[in-house]
Amino acid sequence: MGCTFSFVFFTKSLSPTFTTFSTLFRPVEKSFASSPYSKVPFFGKDNKRMIGLRRHSVEIVDHNPKWATLAKEACHRIRQVAIDFIADIQHVGSTAVPDLPAKPILDLVASVISLNTIPRIIRCLEDIGYIYRGDSGDEGGHLFILESSLDVRTVHLHVVEHNKSQWKNYIRFRDLLRHQPEIRSKYAELKLKLKNRYPNNRKSYTNAKHDFIQKVLNPTTQLNKIRF
Repeated sequence: MGCTFSFVFFTKSLSPTFTTFSTLFRPVEKSFASSPYSKVPFFGKDNKRMIGLRRHSVEIVDHNPKWATLAKEACHRIRQVAIDFIADIQHVGSTAVPDLPAKPILDLVASVISLNTIPRIIRCLEDIGYIYRGDSGDEGGHLFILESSLDVRTVHLHVVEHNKSQWKNYIRFRDLLRHQPEIRSKYAELKLKLKNRYPNNRKSYTNAKHDFIQKVLNPTTQLNKIRF
């Protein structure tokens, strides 16, 4: 099966300050200067940024309920072009958790039966604007990014093996945050603290969350006693 794709966009008459859902998911053109999609960050009617964050920077914003709709559309597009290879795809990370502050970048995780299909997935996802960033192994799997303009990230897509530990951990951590208010509150506090410590160093920000995440995922941890 080829990787051809027919775009289906949400379109309606909107004010000039509002960028439609379709803009977020259109392929990024090679020349950003001439691209009609370089108006990012992605804004809503209230002129507040909905999604999009410059590479390396750290910013934490209040949860936006519209993230779920954007993630659903992103997952749908990915399924359409890579349906032969992807077993499942889920919205994960902080943007998937109501009431949790988050970086304004959607995190998605897709599972594949075999990682041997990655070269074909790369070709399919390139057709809808995703950029392949390599294999991070046990630290996030194969990473694809979607940019709305040069170095402004809107989606991080992690491709991992179906039903292996990384897949299960992404889902379990999201679900624990959704259903455990105390853990969600502690994680929000940690994220805000680290944002102030590493405002321009996303790698350090991410690494500093590692111990907390591992404690939450450890089945022997008493969740009400987690400290950071």
